[in-house]
Amino acid sequence: MALRSLTKRRYPPASITLIDPDTSSVYSGMVPGFVAGHFKQNEIEVDLKRLCSNAGVQFLQDEICALNLKRKQFEGRSGAAYDFDVTSINIGVTSIPPDTCASPSSTPVKPMRKFVDQWLEVRHDLSKGMAIIGGGLGGVELCLAIRHYARTSGIPDDVPITVIDRSEILGSAASSLKKSLARKLSEFRIGVHENTSAHVITPNGVRVSSGETVKAGQIVWATGAHAANWLEESGLATDNGFPMVLPTLQSVSHESVFFAGDTAHFMGESIPKAGVYAVRQGQLLMSNLIAYMSGNSLRSFQPQTDYLKLVSLGGKSAIAEKWGHTLKAPGLWSLKKLIDQSFVRG
Repeated sequence: MALRSLTKRRYPPASITLIDPDTSSVYSGMVPGFVAGHFKQNEIEVDLKRLCSNAGVQFLQDEICALNLKRKQFEGRSGAAYDFDVTSINIGVTSIPPDTCASPSSTPVKPMRKFVDQWLEVRHDLSKGMAIIGGGLGGVELCLAIRHYARTSGIPDDVPITVIDRSEILGSAASSLKKSLARKLSEFRIGVHENTSAHVITPNGVRVSSGETVKAGQIVWATGAHAANWLEESGLATDNGFPMVLPTLQSVSHESVFFAGDTAHFMGESIPKAGVYAVRQGQLLMSNLIAYMSGNSLRSFQPQTDYLKLVSLGGKSAIAEKWGHTLKAPGLWSLKKLIDQSFVRG
């Protein structure tokens, strides 16, 4: 949204460069539909090169791996150095704990780009089952999508798909939504292991803290959020690895460094790591970057207390929830599809 807001201006107010390891960005809201088989890969991606071209922005393909705040310089995985006067960082998070041993059978949901690429490979080998670690709204939505894909691929329901959570699944969801999704999990024959954590990844699955082994040939990590190590190593003020930001989206320790999306930790606020907040920060972010470079006053981000949740249910159906009330209607999946596709197309 930050770059799209530039397309409404005739000329960019400064020399702006986007650095990203990929030429396209995956829209997270359509990933469950992609997993279920409703969308092709190119339908859930935003073309970054085209977006930059439309906004008058230079695009460079590289992965940032270090930040030197004194020099105001980034280091890319390619070895290149990138100088800046003011910068915005939104690199997302990873959903696999950093102390987890790497395993060929483990796939983190975030970064979404890597998950989408890996799903295209692992979906052909679901015969030994799948375990999803993390029973939040995203993890449950993904379970339903995986079972739908398995059913349409001729994989019987006795092939286990299991969700594992260290507390109760859907713990932060409204009661009405939680009840509806719990019924859907049962209908889709998805196993639920609550109040237990994944201890060891074995050749046969996941050994949980109760001592039981949950059978699975593939493991998907959809739990928590972990920041890139180089952010804290740079000297930025952080909280549990996440850069602390002011309501203006500026770092509390370095005013010329801005943050948005899952990467940011707002002081005194408990904002979920949800894409809706990142999207709504976009236009404000660009406005504040321009204001900062121009010496003008900056505006503050005001997170909404609740937002409409449209949750896909595996097949082409969805449920809506807001303010604790849920709604089921035949047209909700089509509404969600329309909203998501409109965002991707810009």
